[in-house]
Amino acid sequence: MIVLKHALQRPADALPAGAQSSPAMPSPGRILLGLAAPAAIVAGFWAMAALPPPWSVLLCGAFYAALVLAEARNGIYTAQNIVLLFWFVCCVAVSAVTAAPLPVDSYAGTGALAILAVHALLLPALGRAAGDSYWQGRGLPALHQACAAIWRVAYAVALAVAAAALPGEVSVQAPTLILTLALAATLVLTLVDFGPRHRRQKEFELGGFVFRELDHDEATLAPFLAFYARELGDAIGQDPKAQGPYSGAAILDSACRTERELARGRDYYFGVFHHGKLIGAMAVSVDRGRIRLPLEEYLGIAMDPLRRYGRIADVRRTSVDKNYRFHGDVLRGLIKCCIEAAMENDVSFVMNYAFHFTLRMYSKIGFEAIGAPERQGYLYGSPMQLTVMNLAALALRGGRDSPSTAAVTDLLNPYLVERWLNRAALRRAWLPTDRQPWPLTARQVETLLVPATGQPAAAAKV
Repeated sequence: MIVLKHALQRPADALPAGAQSSPAMPSPGRILLGLAAPAAIVAGFWAMAALPPPWSVLLCGAFYAALVLAEARNGIYTAQNIVLLFWFVCCVAVSAVTAAPLPVDSYAGTGALAILAVHALLLPALGRAAGDSYWQGRGLPALHQACAAIWRVAYAVALAVAAAALPGEVSVQAPTLILTLALAATLVLTLVDFGPRHRRQKEFELGGFVFRELDHDEATLAPFLAFYARELGDAIGQDPKAQGPYSGAAILDSACRTERELARGRDYYFGVFHHGKLIGAMAVSVDRGRIRLPLEEYLGIAMDPLRRYGRIADVRRTSVDKNYRFHGDVLRGLIKCCIEAAMENDVSFVMNYAFHFTLRMYSKIGFEAIGAPERQGYLYGSPMQLTVMNLAALALRGGRDSPSTAAVTDLLNPYLVERWLNRAALRRAWLPTDRQPWPLTARQVETLLVPATGQPAAAAKV
């Protein structure tokens, strides 16, 4: 595939109003604290429901002391958590100086619910969105608003139940159950699914082109592979560095044989159509248990050490009709398909064994060459280069690297990006800094590719 060096460029005024590039996302630490804060609330109420006073209130105070300290270390100061910490400290102090023990568990819980309910109601009135302290105005506003609405209702209902003076332990257990259900609902929205409108689109339109995920049946894949063989044969035929001619028929036979041998369940095939005609194609393979990626099979390498940092995807079969190689929207749409399929599967690294004449194009959208001689080779007689995109770093940086990167990141499904960041922060919460995926460079990735032996290790899981 021959593409001009400016294929992915677009004017700055074509970016969304008010921004020259996609904003950088909050740090993983801030994202993790945004998930931990509501969990600390529910944990505190479970402590009050399960433990006798004053131990329950002491434990709640410890929860909030740890949370406020962790937030301060990340430059976060939330009024809600600071006030709750002060409230529990006051409850412990009052209980300690009072001659007759007071029902600390009941008034401490009711008071905390009152603070939470008032704070939840005040935020919209002050023009602030829930999660601003953690997400700094970034992310998907609709998701944050939906979670905030769930918590507002939960706090109000729990406060009403607690203030109703229900008999026995019901006055503590019922609000705790309500808050637990609210936490479960917001975690589902944040980490699993936010409804059909925010799922990955299997078909969309961009710049007059239709991008569609293709079925895996032979009738659908036959034209896909025939197109790939024809266009690649044409591109290699014009490549002055190619060693010997490879016909489209030879490429097609090789591609069909390879795809039949793969027979995987987590491969994606994407087609680009213009007026019903197939004019672009791409395949993406993602980690699936203990089955090697096609790239590992072809190069005889194992990516097991890299898998300890995150899941891996492999981009394959990229081709564009020679009459459409000047259309940047075709390439941007295909890369959108690739990245969203990777994010849907919690991939951290996207590998691409690229033809040498596509390297400049790929470098503009975040792929970096892995330069060791053993990572280079030939495919159908044309020189190849192994490249990697650190998707974890790209998700955090947004489009700050270049206008070309912004041209791609601006197209991504914002819910998939935020869900990926939330799940990545949770997945890597307890790992040391040197096991995080975002700081890895291409040179470091290169050291994590080893000769193949046996079956690959399982990829990191959520």
